[in-house]
Amino acid sequence: MIDRALAERFFPTAFEHGVPAGEGIWVLFDRDGAVLRTGQESFDPAKLTHMLESRYPGIKASDMTVTPVVDANMQPVKTASGG
Repeated sequence: MIDRALAERFFPTAFEHGVPAGEGIWVLFDRDGAVLRTGQESFDPAKLTHMLESRYPGIKASDMTVTPVVDANMQPVKTASGG
C-alpha cells in the first residue's frame, strides 16, 4: 500500500502509464521519513545505493527496498487501471 501511494503521488505519469522496460522509479528519504529526492531512470537495482551516494555527497543510504507496485492479489500493476 505504501509503495503504491508513493508511486501515485510522486510519479503520476508512471503510475498511470507504467515505466518503460529497463527503467525504475526511486524515492530517497531522510531518517525522519521526509522525501529528499525522487527519480525515474535506467539503473541496476544492485547498484542503486552506490549511485545515490555518489550523486548526493554526504548521504549514507543504509536501507533499500526494490518493490514492484502490486494489486490485492500481489500481482505487479503497471497502470492505475490495473494493466
